[in-house]
Amino acid sequence: MASTIHHLSVAQLYYENYLTNYNEEEKNRFLLGSIAPDWSAEKGKVNGKPQKERRLSHFIDAEAKDDKLDLKLSTPNINKFKEKYGDKLNDPFTLGYYVHLLTDKFWFEVAMPFFIKKNLYFINREVRTIDDLSNKAFIDWYRQNFYGDYDVHNIIIGAMVFGEKAQLPNFLEFNLDNLLVEEIEIKCLKKFLNKNYERLSFLRTITDEEAMERFLQRKNDIKVADLPTTTEFINQCVNYCFKMINETEK
Repeated sequence: MASTIHHLSVAQLYYENYLTNYNEEEKNRFLLGSIAPDWSAEKGKVNGKPQKERRLSHFIDAEAKDDKLDLKLSTPNINKFKEKYGDKLNDPFTLGYYVHLLTDKFWFEVAMPFFIKKNLYFINREVRTIDDLSNKAFIDWYRQNFYGDYDVHNIIIGAMVFGEKAQLPNFLEFNLDNLLVEEIEIKCLKKFLNKNYERLSFLRTITDEEAMERFLQRKNDIKVADLPTTTEFINQCVNYCFKMINETEK
């Protein structure tokens, strides 16, 4: 899935391009919505497969039937969300939540297949197509590669988007009252926000120059998700979200 900083970057860029009429409170509500669905991460996974909490928070219908890789198990059902909340997108938090789901949909339908196909031989030398890949082989490869890549992305992508021009907001100051989306466990959301505030707090003070220096020290650690490809996916995702939201609001 897209990482927290990927989701925040898509939301920040979407805000800068299309929501400049928002005041500061509305902007923060929108950014909160853009990461809120991942409260379910506090519940973890079983054998790399989403538990009921993630299926709830991300509006996922598919359930695992065997060990074959099926990216639909992580892809939100956008129509299900629209049926329930499509008329509430004037609320910044709900719009941010929708942007998160659209980002995940784009990630699992476009970005992940790209990375998997590019690295299929290294994931399992015995298979020729994604359809032949086991979920276990994918999860093992994903954990060994993407987690480290995302850690490096936090440094440079976060600074590029939330540098001196727009510093990362303080998650601990987010207002959690009157959230219109019901599919949230507030205690888990608070825990998720606290954890990520600590993990990403350096982005509230780092300069672009400092970030680049730290990135250059670690760029060779990236194994799969190279910076140009990942930033291109983020920009494509912003455009995808705008297109989908426009269609929803018609």
